Amino acid sequence: MGPTGTGKSSFIATATGDDLNTGIGHDLASCTTEIKMIRYESPHRSDLDLVFVDTPGSDCTELTDAEVLEMIEGWVNETYQRRITLAGIIYFHRISDNRSTVTPLTNFGMFRKLCGKNSLHNIIMATTMWDDVEIGVGAERETELMATDWKAMVDQGSAVLRFDRTEESAWNILDRFVRNANTRHANLLQRDLVDLKRRLPDAKSAQKLFAELEALVDRWQSTLRKIRGPTHRHNAIIMDTLKIEHDGLRMQLATVLNDIQDLEIPLGKHILRLIQGLPYERK
Repeated sequence: MGPTGTGKSSFIATATGDDLNTGIGHDLASCTTEIKMIRYESPHRSDLDLVFVDTPGSDCTELTDAEVLEMIEGWVNETYQRRITLAGIIYFHRISDNRSTVTPLTNFGMFRKLCGKNSLHNIIMATTMWDDVEIGVGAERETELMATDWKAMVDQGSAVLRFDRTEESAWNILDRFVRNANTRHANLLQRDLVDLKRRLPDAKSAQKLFAELEALVDRWQSTLRKIRGPTHRHNAIIMDTLKIEHDGLRMQLATVLNDIQDLEIPLGKHILRLIQGLPYERK
């Protein structure tokens, strides 16, 4: 969310590496007039599919603020019926502006509706256009915003982060949401594994398959943690090796899960998610 021209579409394009589906505007007069959803699948980033939601600017010349908020609220109600929930909201602001043209607190009620009772913990104010100002000037404006317009939200858990048009800065922002989602999914996956073990027959072959599955899941999660951690992020050779290992483990998981399904044992949805999109066929 945020005013027109603050870099919302550019942020999505940078994070996903796809500027064809985001409709990036190149001047302040350009305006997103509808809500756009961009799906992004990357097992190296998240155990879950990510969906970016690009909203019209709060000062769009073709829509009133009331129409924009009504459009967003309608989208939220519709997607909620489909059991799609928001991980968080990023509110964009040009650091090149002297002051915030629209304070996020203006939309406080909408934020609470979108993110629930802990809404402020799920909101990030992202400052953009850092290459348009001297770093010292930008830092002073950032400090001022945190002490004035954004103080109430920061005091209640909202974060302020910088987007400098790089993929690393985009994911530094997104990781605050993604880490929690990955942790929740990992916990649900472990629950599914426990349920699966309970349903498996006592045959040695079945128990052997489960032991193999459990070991593969542990190795897969360990590899993911290394990929997502900061230690090897800037070593391209190690990262490529880890990603090859990750893809190989997913293929092995697919084979074992295929064998387990042949036992006519239903798999939990979080286990099935491990093999979504893999090029293999059922026997």
